[in-house]
Amino acid sequence: MKKEIIRRLKAPTPPFFKRMQEVGAAIVATAVTLYGIPMKVLGSLPDYLFIAGVLISSISQLTVSETSALKNEEDHGV
Repeated sequence: MKKEIIRRLKAPTPPFFKRMQEVGAAIVATAVTLYGIPMKVLGSLPDYLFIAGVLISSISQLTVSETSALKNEEDHGV
């Protein structure tokens, strides 16, 4: 399982998921900015935004195109 995650991290990411990584990073940046506003105004919105941005970015990083995954399996004899 550990090798599978490392393989996915090194494999090329499809263009849609590259864009989703950027969206996730923007959401995290927004959450960090909102932490400067008094919490009574926003409640726990920055917390939820931060978690959502991190999840979107990390899931998008682990996504590989099916063709590249199949090519890597053929190269390694899996």
